[in-house]
Amino acid sequence: MRHFLFGFIFVGIAASAVAQMLTQPSAESDALFAAGVDLYYAGKYREAIPLFAKSDSLDKAQLDSTSNRRSYSSMWLASCYYKLGDTLTAADIDASYRFAPVDRRLTVKSDSLSQIGMEYANKGDYSKAIEHFSKCVEIEKSVLGSEHIYYGNSVNAIALCCFYLDNYSEAIRLGDEALQIAEKVYGKEHPAYATLLNNLALYN
Repeated sequence: MRHFLFGFIFVGIAASAVAQMLTQPSAESDALFAAGVDLYYAGKYREAIPLFAKSDSLDKAQLDSTSNRRSYSSMWLASCYYKLGDTLTAADIDASYRFAPVDRRLTVKSDSLSQIGMEYANKGDYSKAIEHFSKCVEIEKSVLGSEHIYYGNSVNAIALCCFYLDNYSEAIRLGDEALQIAEKVYGKEHPAYATLLNNLALYN
């Protein structure tokens, strides 16, 4: 989901669909992911690749496309290839392959808050959305750091909500912060950077 937050319009989700979708990885996927993380930290990237690949395959098949946790295994898979010097394969798997992957076990709460924030935003309740996105941002800043793209995406979500609430000064401030993060992560030639730049121009 968070990758879609770079767009100006929130991705619409019907309330009934939200209630029905799967948002958590299966026990099998979680076990593969955990084992892959252990191998990764031991520097055994080749051995970790099939575990992350299987976990990613399960997540893509089982989780709704709006789930925050759907792409977590692919981040680690891409990082494994990057660590092994295969940047082409890494870049093809995940755009943020150069950066430390996220341990989804540490972001369960922030993922949940982000999902709830999106539900409120899609219903037009932007004040409630900001309340949940703000809590999400606090956790992500603590766990991931203020330069991680997931943190930037959540900041951008708040900026969008502020814009819809006519709080343009705050939308500009937060939109600029999200833009700076995207520049560091993706560079100025990436479509995500261009979209955020367009957003900031609109806020102004």
